[in-house]
Amino acid sequence: MATTFDVNTQLVLGEEMYLYVTSGDTPIAFATSCNIQIDGETIDTSNKMSGRWNSNLAGKNSYTITTDALYTQATGLYSFDSLMAKMIEGGKLEWKVGKAKDYKNNDYDLDTTKPYYSGEGFVTSLSLNAGNNEVCNCSITITGSGAIVQTAA
Repeated sequence: MATTFDVNTQLVLGEEMYLYVTSGDTPIAFATSCNIQIDGETIDTSNKMSGRWNSNLAGKNSYTITTDALYTQATGLYSFDSLMAKMIEGGKLEWKVGKAKDYKNNDYDLDTTKPYYSGEGFVTSLSLNAGNNEVCNCSITITGSGAIVQTAA
């Protein structure tokens, strides 16, 4: 028998997903996007006995996390300025990506009852854009150091 469910209730909206930094409970302020890019390398083991097909072993994995946000200088929020300080310091930061508890009611704390991802990394790229007659915006890239941990609900 086929499994049935309401497709629309199973989807996660983009405005529900946030990048959290430091202890994992502070989202990037005024974020407009959040992306995790995970890449896996392979080790070529092709040889004369492989025939026409390549042969590989799993190699190392790597990842980057990027987010775009509107620029703010408000205190108490994690934003471009606080990440710039972290980049200058060269310090590793903890991160988590997951759903906010209740973004519709301004509760942006990480919902730990839903699956989320976490790890550590370094801020490796920052850019600040200030176009004429636009709200300033910024882009942030964190390069992972170590494994990504997937936490199930």
